[in-house]
Amino acid sequence: MWEERLKEQEVRLKEQEEIILTRRRLIEYIWSVERQFFQKIKDVLNLEDSLNEKERLILNVERKIKRTGGKIKRTGRNILNLEEAHRNP
Repeated sequence: MWEERLKEQEVRLKEQEEIILTRRRLIEYIWSVERQFFQKIKDVLNLEDSLNEKERLILNVERKIKRTGGKIKRTGRNILNLEEAHRNP
C-alpha cells in the first residue's frame, strides 16, 4: 500500500517537473520574443532618426538653392553629396 502511494507521488512529481520545465521554456521563449520585439522597435526608431536627418539635410540644401537663386558654387565638391553641401555652404 505505501509502495503504491510512493509510486503515485513519483508520478505526480514527474508531472510537476515536466510542468515546471514547460513553464521555464515558455518564459524563455516569451523573453526571447520580447527582446526581438524591442530590438525591432529600436531599429525602426534608428531608421526614423536617420530619415529625419536626411530630410533635414535635403531641406537645408533646398534653402541654400533658393537663397542663392538656384546656383550653388561647385568648388571641387560633388553637389550630390547633400551632407557635404550642407556642411560647407
